[in-house]
Amino acid sequence: DAYVERLARVPIAAIAFSVGKAHPSLPHGLVTACTKYDVPLLEVPATVPMLKIFQYVESVLQAERYDIQERGWALADECARLANQGAEVSSLLAVVHAALRTPVAVYDGYGSLLARYPTSVHWRTGSERHEQPSTMTIPLPMGLRNPCQLAVRMNAPARELESLLPPVASILALQINRSVV
Repeated sequence: DAYVERLARVPIAAIAFSVGKAHPSLPHGLVTACTKYDVPLLEVPATVPMLKIFQYVESVLQAERYDIQERGWALADECARLANQGAEVSSLLAVVHAALRTPVAVYDGYGSLLARYPTSVHWRTGSERHEQPSTMTIPLPMGLRNPCQLAVRMNAPARELESLLPPVASILALQINRSVV
């Protein structure tokens, strides 16, 4: 029960259990725990090597990671194209918002709001900025001791956003530096 409870918090897609000589059927306790915590349980026949399942799962995960990276670079490319045309930071944030479907903002190194999209969304400033619920911040690579921060309201797993946003964070940093000069 405790094992399945911990796995349910991760979250996971399913538990695959191989039946065969050691376990001719699924253990009743495992079935009960998976039902209790709403974790899918796959019964794998002994004729299917678990290695093949692991390889398949790994290939799907790699494809998902690759897709996220590709989306991140495509987003950065679109923002770079707009930045080269002289677009303002708020226009770049609109593109990021459209791709992520979540509010985004940029803070300076001291917690003041520089830009946001959409403008109707409230963002806390100053010391209250760190108390915003469900918000991820990414420092913009600007070469400053107190860099600007890209803030994103989280509507996707943190791992996905952490992989998706670094390329566009670089473009935002360059555009902010360009607009200040």
